[in-house]
Amino acid sequence: MTIGIPSSFRKLPLSGIDFGVWVAVLLPRLLYWRLTGVAYEDAYISLRYAENLARGVGLVYNPGEWVFGASTPLHVILLAAWARLGLPALPTAQTIGAIADALTATIWCRWLREAFPTPCPAGMFVALGALSPLLVEPAVSGMETPLVMFCFTLAIAAARRRRPASMGFALGLMALARPDALLAAAILLLLVAREWRPWWRSLAVMLLVLAPWLIGATLAYGTPLPHSIVAKDAAYRTHRPMQAWNLVHTLGSIAPIAGTPGQRAVNLLVFPLALVGAGWWWGVWGALGRAVPLTAIAYWAYLVLPGTLLFRWYFPPFLWLVYLLAAGGLGRFLARAWEEWRWLGRWIPIAVTVYALGWCAVAARDARRIALAEQEVRRGIGRLLAVIAPPDAVVATEPIGYVGYYSRRRILDEVGLVSPQMVPLVRAGAGWFAAMVDRFEPEWIVERPGFLLANRTINTGVAMFRTDRQRRDFHRRYEAVVQFASWRLTRRMFTPYHFIVYRRRP
Repeated sequence: MTIGIPSSFRKLPLSGIDFGVWVAVLLPRLLYWRLTGVAYEDAYISLRYAENLARGVGLVYNPGEWVFGASTPLHVILLAAWARLGLPALPTAQTIGAIADALTATIWCRWLREAFPTPCPAGMFVALGALSPLLVEPAVSGMETPLVMFCFTLAIAAARRRRPASMGFALGLMALARPDALLAAAILLLLVAREWRPWWRSLAVMLLVLAPWLIGATLAYGTPLPHSIVAKDAAYRTHRPMQAWNLVHTLGSIAPIAGTPGQRAVNLLVFPLALVGAGWWWGVWGALGRAVPLTAIAYWAYLVLPGTLLFRWYFPPFLWLVYLLAAGGLGRFLARAWEEWRWLGRWIPIAVTVYALGWCAVAARDARRIALAEQEVRRGIGRLLAVIAPPDAVVATEPIGYVGYYSRRRILDEVGLVSPQMVPLVRAGAGWFAAMVDRFEPEWIVERPGFLLANRTINTGVAMFRTDRQRRDFHRRYEAVVQFASWRLTRRMFTPYHFIVYRRRP
């Protein structure tokens, strides 16, 4: 099994090329962040957990309510560490995300340079890693996914050097970053288990890394699994299974069937090369090379088959692997193509760079509009509630990131991520909103008037009221205090970012 690193590569020192790749991937992320101000809604959920932990309240969203509604123990603990050290936790995490992505690209680029005599495959991979907004934006969004691919890369590197303990440590961190990363860990362990005797050491170390969380979370919450898994299943998959939509959406991220012209042009080159590259990766590095196509397929199945709502920060591990497949496909094409066609392969990285630049610019424009709307609307709502709502008030809302973080008020989460009492109501379906009002009578409600008027829940379309009487009863019991909206958005984006703050009448 060719799992060890070749002696020729072992002698290859770090070079200016490695530093150039690192800078080429890092700078577009920092520039994108600077120009857009992007920070995802869910990043503030993790941040509220982290700051409560740093203050000694516990790893909770609402003080006293022991529910872990985030999906990433490692990321939350790191955020808490930055906050405890007096650093700005979210900007620090965004910077580390950009650095982690740059290191991931640098390591894989080095391996691609080792594998091919031509720099074209590595060049195309760097162009995709540096400029694909599906990778650039999540890296600086404050979310955890850059850590997943970075830990996977470290695990591959440790396996190639026959270091089972290091491989297990990286796999353990990867699983703590996101629970779905256990798919990649299982594939990697199964691939090396047949031919690599110390594989059990990797498994043992991985379990040791996971043990503190497994034990502590079970004692604190009753289960080591994030409650967000149960809540999202009840909110999304129960009422609107999205396998078909997710299949089209994931295909659109790698094939030229959706997106801006720049995205379609990039994917027109990526998709066929990725299909060719799967065969190349299957034959290189022995069992370890097979981890690339198999893990890509596993992540694709994870995105499609559960049928829950997909968010853009779920995609980076899958896309990094697809871009690796495409780089392998380009290298294979250059090795086997007729001499007169090789010029085409050499121009592919340049074409990818040009089209990806346009794609990234369009994405940055839209991201800036959304980021400004988040700050004006959701952050504005949170700051208003911090002033007008009493400290012990309960606020019911669906977007609990910005609103919850800036209001510092107790949140009744309509989806149920941090409010388990909402899960049965959400799972029951039609009339869940009226049932929430009757059962919990929150003092404040933050809701989208367009969806109240249409009587349908965002993302699922489930009726919020069963009858017109329930709707009239809500408006009799609650008065509109203020509305928030942003003129920066297009008509398509306006309704999800238009909110009214309601207060319960005396």
